[in-house]
Amino acid sequence: MNCSRFLTIFAFLSLASADVFAQAITKMPIGTEVESKVAFSNSEVPLPPGRWQLAAAGEYTNKTGAAAPLEIYASLVQIVDGRLVGVVWINGTYQAERIVAGRDPTCNRTDYLLSYTDKNINRKDQWCLMVLHETRSWIRTDKSPPRTGALYVSPIIKDVVKPRTLASMIAFRAYQNEFIKIVYEIDPTAFGGPAATKSDWSESEWYVQNIDRNPAHRAYADKWISWSRAMFDVVLAGFNSRLSNYVPAPLPKM
Repeated sequence: MNCSRFLTIFAFLSLASADVFAQAITKMPIGTEVESKVAFSNSEVPLPPGRWQLAAAGEYTNKTGAAAPLEIYASLVQIVDGRLVGVVWINGTYQAERIVAGRDPTCNRTDYLLSYTDKNINRKDQWCLMVLHETRSWIRTDKSPPRTGALYVSPIIKDVVKPRTLASMIAFRAYQNEFIKIVYEIDPTAFGGPAATKSDWSESEWYVQNIDRNPAHRAYADKWISWSRAMFDVVLAGFNSRLSNYVPAPLPKM
């Protein structure tokens, strides 16, 4: 192959790779596998380590009427040996003329393991980080919004073992005419962490008022909080921009 032809092919492949990299996750086929980070709306969203599979994606209007903004969402899952060990939920808007929801009223929760936010009273300028646990039912109900209901019926997770209790980190960023909300969830038992014996959220060993009675839960929660704080800084760095030199930090193990 002559040199000029090789350079032409190389340039074409490089451009194609760049196009694939820049393609929003919501435009990719269900089942697509990705690593490290994904493009979403105007942002780049960091992913935890490992391979993540797109299980659901779409768009919907959150409210009715002419002023209803269009939301987009994507759900990615990590499956190991037939077991669902992690989920990344993303939703936001690409309608620059309207921001969805404004401030998130849950950002100052006192019943979470960690919850902090900016004190800016501007409804269109906010960030917050929340760390908690989830007790999740994987049966879709009529009350499930599309961004969660679509995952519940996804063929990608139909035949896998699903965790009941997940450690959860929520990152929210709203600024001017854009917003994005990212939820990272992992099954603690997949990383050597303890399980919950109670299915009720407020009675679980992971609940903020109970966790200090359970040393193993407290120890893993502290590791999850440390991971979440660092990940939150990366999320903010990727809001309306590209992440450079991002290397996924290992998920905490006991």
